[in-house]
Amino acid sequence: MVIRELRKLFSQYQLLNRQIKMLKNNIHAILSDNGIDSRKEVDNRLFSPEHGRKALKELDLSGASEISVWSCLELVWKVKRERGKDKGRNPSCR
Repeated sequence: MVIRELRKLFSQYQLLNRQIKMLKNNIHAILSDNGIDSRKEVDNRLFSPEHGRKALKELDLSGASEISVWSCLELVWKVKRERGKDKGRNPSCR
């Protein structure tokens, strides 16, 4: 019974990681479409909940692209919070 529960939690954790990766790839594609080279320092600031909004405002994006990136960023941050909750409950993820 315990193994089954751990597998469920691990599957959920993997799903959340895939969702984060998908959202980040989408953001990188939008930045690329707007001619922005997403370097490591841009990524670090943009994907940070504390600095993301400011970093996004500094980028030269079209209105639609800015809205798309912002909604993806909010989802990334939310999914990361959920992943952290699962990690805290799942002893195999520690």
